[in-house]
Amino acid sequence: MATTTDGSTSTGGNGGFVSSGLDEALLGSGKVSGDDLRKVRRFSAEKGERVERMLVDLGFLSEDDLLPILASYHGVPMARASEVPDEPPDEAAASNPQEEP
Repeated sequence: MATTTDGSTSTGGNGGFVSSGLDEALLGSGKVSGDDLRKVRRFSAEKGERVERMLVDLGFLSEDDLLPILASYHGVPMARASEVPDEPPDEAAASNPQEEP
């Protein structure tokens, strides 16, 4: 296994496929094959678009499938729609919380 300058790795048994931690997360999800990921990476390089965007735009993944993979990869919890307020917080109230009596 060889390491590239960006920290990704290439293993000889996969046809020279260069993988990163995100690639491993995508492949590990079972929702994208190595062949699909190679195709998307090639299209991504040609178009100058992010791989994640191309996966969705080309129909390999839905956003609902991609988001948990990205959250796990980045080590952040996903917020549920019910946890997001309908209105942004009032800046004045947020910067000056009321003291309890």
